Amino acid sequence: MSLTIPDGWTHDDTDQWGCVLKPSSAGYNKIRIHNSHHKAPGPLEASRLANENTNKGRTENDFRFQPIVDEKGVVTVSCIIGYRSTIGKPAYLHRYYFQRPDQSFFCVCVYFNGDMAFAEACEKMILQTLRLTNEKG
Repeated sequence: MSLTIPDGWTHDDTDQWGCVLKPSSAGYNKIRIHNSHHKAPGPLEASRLANENTNKGRTENDFRFQPIVDEKGVVTVSCIIGYRSTIGKPAYLHRYYFQRPDQSFFCVCVYFNGDMAFAEACEKMILQTLRLTNEKG
């Protein structure tokens, strides 16, 4: 999988869960790309399973439930079919689930923390530049 990021963005190698990319002046705004091990027939179901699992863990640890507040299907310019869920009240996260030809899933999480300009710029970048490669990752 490849994604073209703008100049000035960096890889945060201190974060060990997935691949974290962010602008140098982004504060808490970032993108996290990770594989998903959910078994589902498509991106919509994988997205919903992920949110159910996240909320189960949050409830068990006495954290606030994070609802899905918006959902929509997406398609990249390179024809990867996906699904976007917006999480939280107030909204702070877009999760984009995409399915590879081998039926496995990966997720591109956009932590925008209320910054809709950042969220919109990231969605444009994802939908225009995301490509599948021969490697999983």
